Amino acid sequence: GSGKRKAGEMTGADAKGGKKKSAKLKDLSHLPPDERARREKQREMQQEAAQRRAAGDVLTRHPLNSERRRANRRKPGRAGKIAQMKKETKERHQGTSSFNASGYTMRHVKKGDSGY
Repeated sequence: GSGKRKAGEMTGADAKGGKKKSAKLKDLSHLPPDERARREKQREMQQEAAQRRAAGDVLTRHPLNSERRRANRRKPGRAGKIAQMKKETKERHQGTSSFNASGYTMRHVKKGDSGY
């Protein structure tokens, strides 16, 4: 058996999480001690943050710039808003003409009223 596993066998990481093997730690021996300490601290902080995310303790989520820009692109501009309002008023008064030829409800429609 060079490196192959039988169907039933699984390594420790595969058995519990189903994740790929974690990368081996880099050799930091060539670095100056302060840089090595900084990197190790960063790594610890990243692991803690990952655990918090997994546990669902993260309360705030800031949108990415790309998400915010996409949302802004999808907002209707001035012309779009006007067209939307026209469409809504047209839909609101659509049924009135069929039952009311005299136009009384059209002349005496209230704000926020559907015209009926």
